[in-house]
Amino acid sequence: QSTWGHITVFMAYLKKLQLGTKSQMKSSAVRGLRASLLETYPQIAGAMDDLLPKKETVYSIKTMIPERGTLYAVGNDILFFQPKGDVVYPVLRVLHMYPSIMARVQVDAGAIKHVLKGSNIMCPGLTSAGGDVSVDLPEGAPVAVYAEGKEHALCIGKLAKSTAAIRAENSDIGVLNMNCLGDGLWAAPTCD
Repeated sequence: QSTWGHITVFMAYLKKLQLGTKSQMKSSAVRGLRASLLETYPQIAGAMDDLLPKKETVYSIKTMIPERGTLYAVGNDILFFQPKGDVVYPVLRVLHMYPSIMARVQVDAGAIKHVLKGSNIMCPGLTSAGGDVSVDLPEGAPVAVYAEGKEHALCIGKLAKSTAAIRAENSDIGVLNMNCLGDGLWAAPTCD
């Protein structure tokens, strides 16, 4: 549990997003961001020039929280976020535009209301009749969380345990809710 503490604080605080300093990124830092995204999400390669165009200004925005995090914006549009010490995640709006960039898991219909309130996703919601964790992924992998019977993702998450462990143990938290419909990142898509 303690290894996820900084992420839990970050996610709780995103409900009331407070932005800190906004700095223009140097081209070398943007290249590093692109490389990090390509390493974590190989399927994003085809969309990279749309998301991080070479001629556009990219900003890093520090979030004002006890455990720091960073948002990345092109112009004023927030496209990515990174809790301290973690990988870079696309915001949910980016996932809706490019749904194939992340691995996918599915929750049952009963979990929808809890996920939309920002709750982490319990293993039984992933392994029940409406859930799906059939793809093999390691602990800590970023995932797009879809809901039974819905077309678009309702949250971006991080596996708290491997999908094999989720299927085998079927208890405790399976996915940490990183960005969901209605949270601070969804409600404030720009950094004006």
